Amino acid sequence: MKKKSLVLLSKNTGKEFTGATYSTFEYLKRIFSEYEKIIIITKNLGDSMDQLSQQSGNIEIIKFKNVFHAAYLIFLIRKENIFGLSDDHFGFLFKFFKIKYLHIYHGNWPDAIFLSWIFFFKGLIFIPLYLLTLKFASYVVNVSFYMDRFTRLINSSSSVVRNGINHKKVRINMKNKNRVCDILMIGNIDGRKYNDALKLFKLINLKGIDDINFHIYGNIIDRELYKKLNSYNFVNFHGYQPYIEFSNFDVYMSLSKMENLSISLVEALHNNLFVIGYNVGGSNEIVDNFVNGYLAPVGNYKDLYSVLIKFLNSYETINTSKHKLLEFDWELSSQKLFLILKNFTVEKQ
Repeated sequence: MKKKSLVLLSKNTGKEFTGATYSTFEYLKRIFSEYEKIIIITKNLGDSMDQLSQQSGNIEIIKFKNVFHAAYLIFLIRKENIFGLSDDHFGFLFKFFKIKYLHIYHGNWPDAIFLSWIFFFKGLIFIPLYLLTLKFASYVVNVSFYMDRFTRLINSSSSVVRNGINHKKVRINMKNKNRVCDILMIGNIDGRKYNDALKLFKLINLKGIDDINFHIYGNIIDRELYKKLNSYNFVNFHGYQPYIEFSNFDVYMSLSKMENLSISLVEALHNNLFVIGYNVGGSNEIVDNFVNGYLAPVGNYKDLYSVLIKFLNSYETINTSKHKLLEFDWELSSQKLFLILKNFTVEKQ
């Protein structure tokens, strides 16, 4: 059996950037030993991927300056025995050089075009690129059934492979309801994720709720928004952290107006946190309203406020429906992904 080399094409690589890049990193960390060589063509390299490449001995990093440079780098290796892996919008570049590839779709398009005029005009650029990438892929992997229904309209060779979590033992009992409620929020500070958080914080401040603390983890993208959020004394910023102890919190909240299916949301449910957020992407595949959380229509932050107050007054025991989370396992997901890749990267002699 002869194995092809695997070539990853992605703007950002490493777990420091987004949930999508975190996922790709977790996959490569578990399957790199199955290949003689893995080539990563990227623009921005995170420390985690840099360290993995140094430890592995078979991962080669090549950085590009722009999409034309990326195409040129693919052109240089086109005659090698390779198979492509894409998790970004320009995976279609492989097709130009007759290289077959698998695409992992973490995207929020086409949903995102309805968020604002800015996203509408961004969609005019990104949606055609994603359509090309999905159309030309030999196979498409999705992280939610919600988005799988969309990609199948473009490419029928598609299936769902969940993102993973670390299934470690977690606490069982809730905190004493007489103490301050600690609420966890995760995500880079930008308008998509935190504009409505600002509206919620204003409402909480107006109502004089003083037994609550918000803890926000993520890189600061929009500094003006960060300053406004940080003006409330019940909001605490912790920046990007490679590890977060979910069991230190009572509630996980996300006011992101578009998601596919958040890894952080799954981690929160596994750690018995009550989840409060908007009904976006595949979130309702694992969140049952008033059972293990509550999902409101996008934009209805006042509804989320009411549910939060109800939770603060009860601290009821949470049924996290663990059977729904069993498939969210990095080892299992990596095995599934490798079996799909194996059909394309192992040649019978």
